[in-house]
Amino acid sequence: MRILVTAGSGLTGAAFRKLATTKYSNHEFLFHTRSNGDLSKPYVFKFLLTDFKPDVIIHNASMLHGSFASEKSIETSKKTNTEIFGNLLKELLPHQQVYCLSSYHIFANPAPFDILDLESLNRNTSYALEKSNQIESSRSFPNVKFVILPHLFGEHDNFSPGRAHFIANSIRRIVTAKERQDAQIEFFGSVQRILQFSTAELATNFVLDAVFSNLETKEKYFLANVGWKRTCLEVFMNICGIVGFQGLVIPVNSDSKTFERNMYFPTNTNSGDVDKLAFLASLGTAIDYFKRGEIEYVD
Repeated sequence: MRILVTAGSGLTGAAFRKLATTKYSNHEFLFHTRSNGDLSKPYVFKFLLTDFKPDVIIHNASMLHGSFASEKSIETSKKTNTEIFGNLLKELLPHQQVYCLSSYHIFANPAPFDILDLESLNRNTSYALEKSNQIESSRSFPNVKFVILPHLFGEHDNFSPGRAHFIANSIRRIVTAKERQDAQIEFFGSVQRILQFSTAELATNFVLDAVFSNLETKEKYFLANVGWKRTCLEVFMNICGIVGFQGLVIPVNSDSKTFERNMYFPTNTNSGDVDKLAFLASLGTAIDYFKRGEIEYVD
């Protein structure tokens, strides 16, 4: 089987590459990156789908923008991502199966996310709005499916200031505070709210398992309930412990409404679970990757 993976570098791309050489080495993979062609240009998808002739497309390519990006930057990324997805739908052949990667953010359901009301879309953020529009524009395409992932972290993560997800951003801040010998560091957000976290390896393994076990089904949404549910403060403190930061951690909740969104779990749903050591080991791996300085910031 031939599998095209967009966004073939970075956090999920690196995890897919590892699986392609181990668990799924009997299949042919093509990892596309922006240096191989801008997917917002119509001819790039046309070439990929007619030349490589993939049976499956795992689609995760998009233009990123940070939480504090300017309105102009947000509008540019929205326009580009709309063009990318439109080009994919335009060139897609009926027998080619597409698995789009998304996150819990796009649904308005309250946590926990064991079951999602897939008709309930969240349009409160630019990311959620973009993904919601993609879901709606592909309703008439039975071969376009969505895999819903928790919050990812790990090696090859994006540690760019202002753009990094919670764990990557926390690692960068805590390592920096340790190196500067800061006496304290601020933790932003509620000390009680819980998120579900997963390594890219766990998530991508789920994606490929879904691909190979569901090619003949009509399922359109796949919920990746993998990883660990933890309070954000607990994760932050775990990172402090691994890094060796011994200063004070000062919780700061400057805007409580920001941290009362539906994506948070109301209670710790897997306290004392046997995967705690695995979670700490995964945090350590991500921290070591950042400290080795192998990262490339995304501008």
